[in-house]
Amino acid sequence: MAKWSPERAEAIRLFIDEYFMENHASPTVREIAAADARKSPITDNAPAASVAPSPVYTTVAKPAEEEKPSVDLSDVVIGTAVTHAKFGDGKIVNIDKAGKYIRVAFSVGEKTFANNAFEQGFLKLKE
Repeated sequence: MAKWSPERAEAIRLFIDEYFMENHASPTVREIAAADARKSPITDNAPAASVAPSPVYTTVAKPAEEEKPSVDLSDVVIGTAVTHAKFGDGKIVNIDKAGKYIRVAFSVGEKTFANNAFEQGFLKLKE
């Protein structure tokens, strides 16, 4: 691997610094870099303004998910009364052999749901 001369490395570093300052830095960072002309012990007494500022990253916390009530699917059989937020009250009319889909008859017609519709909160057992 070829080693760059110190002059070449310095020229590339200065080019990158100028490009960053012109195209990516906010006005606040430019003002701080221009005002901070003192020497930095980290870069062997090179001016701190020639060192590109590090980007600032922020982390946004996700809101805690509501725990969905677990439903005992052994109680879910044909004829079980259920409730849906949009379609209202209904009854289970069919459960496929594999147990993947549940067909429910509402007043607006029959609708098919995946077997996890209870865990996702789409269907609730009517009490």
